[in-house]
Amino acid sequence: MRSKSATNKPEPESNNMAKIPTTLTATEIREALNGITSKTLTRWYQQKLIPPPTKQQKAEGRGREARWDAWVKQHCITIHALTEKGYTLADIGAFFGSNWIILYDLYQRTTPTMLVSLIDDEARQHRNRVRDTIVSIARR
Repeated sequence: MRSKSATNKPEPESNNMAKIPTTLTATEIREALNGITSKTLTRWYQQKLIPPPTKQQKAEGRGREARWDAWVKQHCITIHALTEKGYTLADIGAFFGSNWIILYDLYQRTTPTMLVSLIDDEARQHRNRVRDTIVSIARR
């Protein structure tokens, strides 16, 4: 229950719930993806599949570390799942572009699994349309 201070405003409840991080390290993202390498993350941001990281002082004070906004982990999961299904990085770049604000909004509304399914469905429909067009041209 919240107590009231002298100003009559409720004081925040103290709880033991862990705070959801707003940024993640490369290690935290790699752990979510079953061991992709730092080089993979570097390649993805060099190819503009994910935004570049911000460099921050490590918490223990020695050195610097790369950190990404938390939504980037979801996007990395999507990229990884699509590459496992055989999509190239160029294909993935064409699907998503590099408008980080739109991608941030997208991951507020959907999950990597839903996106992979949607892309697979669209690709299948496109392949079918191309096949049908080729067949109709061949029959002329």
